Amino acid sequence: MNATMNTDLFSKNISALASENDDIANQIRNTEVFYGYSGTKSAKSGSAVVLFDNNRPAHSLYDPEQEAVRLIEDIPEDAFICFVGVGSGYHIRSFLDKHPRSRCLLVEPNECVWKALLSLVDLSDILQNSRVSVCCRADSICEDLPLHWFPALSPRFRLITLRSWKEFFPEASITALDGINGALARISSDYSVQAHFGRLWFRNALMNIAQMDSSNNSIPHIDAQKEAVIAAAGPGLEKWLPRLRENRDRYAIFATDTSWGSLDNAGIEPDYFISIDGQNVSLSHVMNSLPASTIVFVDLCANPGVLRETKKAGCRCFITGGGHPLIQSTDLRNSLPPIDTSSGTVALAARSIAYSLGFTSVVLAGADFCYPLGKAYARGTYLYDKFSAQATRLIPSESLWTGLLFRTEVASLNDSNLRTYRTAVLDSYEEAAKNPQKMHDWNKNSFIPFSKERFFSSLKQGISRLTVSSSHEDPYLRSLLPLIAWARSFGDTKITEKKAPDPIESSIILALDLIERYT
Repeated sequence: MNATMNTDLFSKNISALASENDDIANQIRNTEVFYGYSGTKSAKSGSAVVLFDNNRPAHSLYDPEQEAVRLIEDIPEDAFICFVGVGSGYHIRSFLDKHPRSRCLLVEPNECVWKALLSLVDLSDILQNSRVSVCCRADSICEDLPLHWFPALSPRFRLITLRSWKEFFPEASITALDGINGALARISSDYSVQAHFGRLWFRNALMNIAQMDSSNNSIPHIDAQKEAVIAAAGPGLEKWLPRLRENRDRYAIFATDTSWGSLDNAGIEPDYFISIDGQNVSLSHVMNSLPASTIVFVDLCANPGVLRETKKAGCRCFITGGGHPLIQSTDLRNSLPPIDTSSGTVALAARSIAYSLGFTSVVLAGADFCYPLGKAYARGTYLYDKFSAQATRLIPSESLWTGLLFRTEVASLNDSNLRTYRTAVLDSYEEAAKNPQKMHDWNKNSFIPFSKERFFSSLKQGISRLTVSSSHEDPYLRSLLPLIAWARSFGDTKITEKKAPDPIESSIILALDLIERYT
């Protein structure tokens, strides 16, 4: 049963939606089929209640507004709400009125159902609200939810599903719930990393930008006829070393930070060196100076000592833009060549760079994504020297390697009588390696002149005007998301000289302190 199209009402709703999300508005506007909602009926209170195709009402036919109040009465102030089932929107309006700073996401099965709904009910006030996001399809919520919910700003998540909607769209309800569970797992994992590294990333970004120079202004020339080899640090790299050494002219070699020691021991000078890790251990990778001919790429949030030491060695160095919101929310977005660091592993970040430079043939060497025979790294990596120096009669180097291998839960597998160990992190890297990466076509526009003085001035001004009441859409507030996540996790400790009870306020103070200290 199809709804009767009220073109004027639909145009009003779609225009309101387009003011906040033009792409979704166009998807709904361009669909020709619409179903799911078929009409409206007046409740005893006089309010209009939308009907499903089976003529059952989406809300109470007695007093839908009061029903809506009861539905959202226990929602805390700092919650993000996922409304599965929009109906006439009474519960959504009640939420927006009661929680003037909170955000929400609206879900319907698909664009066809959205079109039927928007031709029957005036939802324009909801759709044009900047605190409201729309998921066009229930089967895309796993990808959509992480784009709209930021736990650093809204630490609590609530799911509200209309019972009537769930009964009429049982399959879409299951699909949405599965997608939400998948999204929550991803968001939780990302948030844990942000909470751990948020302060370090922000500090590193400031220090790296302060070191920027004119080398970031022009794209490196490459020989696209060569095969790009990404030298990861797994044990499998050892089998590649003779081939790379004997056929050196055939390859453009990308050293991931840990693998540089193995290449150096084999007498192989890499063409490129990549570092994305923000921790101090990254400095161990460049204790042996790189040759001046090596081109270096460091992520904005990488350890600033790596950039300092490789510049000192005479290398041409580039700062790249990974996924930190400081890049996405400020003019850094148009000033740093983008790379894909979403996997969390430097090998795949290096692969992203190789393709972005223009190489068409790219292979991974030493990306084992496991510990074959219990071996964690290729020979020559910095850990071999470190563990040899730390070894004693009571604690030999084998014990140190075993401690490294079993520091997290492992799975033991026997393959052709060879024992292999796997971890959840390595499995996630392998899965990421199979999936297409975000590829960027670097060109001269990716390497434009950049005024770090102007950037720091703009950043300081933008953060200075922030308050705990600032819109979640504010780009400077978005740039502080990992720092706020860190502040929420370490809120019981003294993180600045000034005390601020709210994590957002304390993050603003801390960010300004760091800008003053490192720039």
